[in-house]
Amino acid sequence: MKRFWPRIVVLVAVILLAGWLGRNYLGGLINPLIAFSRTSYLAFARPLETISSVSKLAGENKRLSGENSELQARIARLESIIGSSQELSHQLDALDKVNRERVKSAKVIGSSASPYTQVLRIDIGEESGVISGQAVLANGHLIGRIKATYPNWSEVLAITDYSLVLPAKTTKTNQTGIVRGGVNGLILEEVPLEPALEIGEVVTTSGIDGGLPADLPIGTVESVISAAGDIFQRARLLSPVNLSQLRVVLVVVK
Repeated sequence: MKRFWPRIVVLVAVILLAGWLGRNYLGGLINPLIAFSRTSYLAFARPLETISSVSKLAGENKRLSGENSELQARIARLESIIGSSQELSHQLDALDKVNRERVKSAKVIGSSASPYTQVLRIDIGEESGVISGQAVLANGHLIGRIKATYPNWSEVLAITDYSLVLPAKTTKTNQTGIVRGGVNGLILEEVPLEPALEIGEVVTTSGIDGGLPADLPIGTVESVISAAGDIFQRARLLSPVNLSQLRVVLVVVK
């Protein structure tokens, strides 16, 4: 047994020496490799991860942008529907001279660009009972009459068009005359000199023209423009309706 002790001691010493050498020398070789691998990972893997993240963010941003555009389009359509409904409600509330059962609502789908020819296009026609000559209203006021009809749409000659002549009367002085449009706006013409027109009095249809009901408001007297020596009075009228902003009108079909 005693002769084995030297061998055991030598073996233990060799093991301890190998461990010490491995830790000091092999570690010195392996640690730089580990550090190099880590540096390589940081140098190549992280940029790849960054590129991947940027790509994902770009895709997500594109998706959100598309959803935002779709939501904005839906909101615009809803606002248009609500606006048209509110405008139609206001117009119906303003009708005090025409029975509601006599009118049909229509959307304005186009208009002329010429300052001399004022024509609107609406989205109802012959199939809805629309015929030439019928009155067209907005906010309770006459804004034109049907000029031409087609199966599903019609043309409206606006009261601002010079070719449209409307027999009219004043509500306070009870004067009669005609209303004509043009580049100078609405003009009340051929009114007898007495009694004198009053600023602010309402001008309506007279009913002489069988195609238009009587008492439809046209506008109010804004200023008297007849000159001394004229044999008739003339006045400029003010209408509360802005034709360029109309979206919904009412057609008196009965």
